[in-house]
Amino acid sequence: VKCVEDIAALRGILISLGAKEMGIVAKIETPVGVKKLDEIIDAADGILVARGDLGMHFPLEDVPSLQESIVKKCVNKGKPVIVATQLLGSMVDSPVPTRSEIVDVVLALSQGVDVLMLTGETAVGKYPVETVSWLARIIERYESEIKPFRRMISEESSIGDRFAFGIVSLAESLGAMIGVFTKSGKTAERIASFKPDCRIISASPNVKTLRKLMLLRGVETVEVSSSEYEAGINELEVKLSRFKNIPDNTIAVLTYGFRDEPVHIVRIRQIRRASNEL
Repeated sequence: VKCVEDIAALRGILISLGAKEMGIVAKIETPVGVKKLDEIIDAADGILVARGDLGMHFPLEDVPSLQESIVKKCVNKGKPVIVATQLLGSMVDSPVPTRSEIVDVVLALSQGVDVLMLTGETAVGKYPVETVSWLARIIERYESEIKPFRRMISEESSIGDRFAFGIVSLAESLGAMIGVFTKSGKTAERIASFKPDCRIISASPNVKTLRKLMLLRGVETVEVSSSEYEAGINELEVKLSRFKNIPDNTIAVLTYGFRDEPVHIVRIRQIRRASNEL
């Protein structure tokens, strides 16, 4: 993607095909794309940092700073960001990664990346399963320890962003997890964009929404049958009580998208474990 017009053209095609809800991830790989990064981030639904292609257009020593800059801008704007290419490149031919590759993955986590994307390692590599296993192993080892770069609200922040930030602040102050019911995924996206130091479980009756939310850092998904907000929260609460990996009496902040109504309820619950676990 080189300019915002590229995204507008693609979005127009999607709308004409009846795929209005389909997201667009913009791949940043050229000097022109980097120059127009801010407007591309605003127009796209997510950003892909194509390190291999960036390395063909910029000096190799500039790629780390470009990655950091692109990721930071995405985090500040609340947009999901993917880092790809040569994360565990040696595993194309080796069953174990190098030490420097492990450090590279951990650095990306600390920057606030939502998705780490394998390419050649699983497309043409000899050890695709081992590569995925190693990447998951590294993430699981360090994710709970790392405090990624986080965005903050400002005077220009929307009421939706301010509400999401308030939910995150409340949950963190209580040592609670967050449960959110969403139809489109927007509320869960806003909450996740603040990189909360707590678990997020998002419920929706829309399977396409749940698939989209799986790209967000720290978000787990669960399907519910309810399509109404209060009923959806009730069903989510019941499902949380059946999760094997949610300890009894866990505090949960439960909410749904901020709507233009006189009353908006945010629930604080202690999750009581049910006998029929999921």
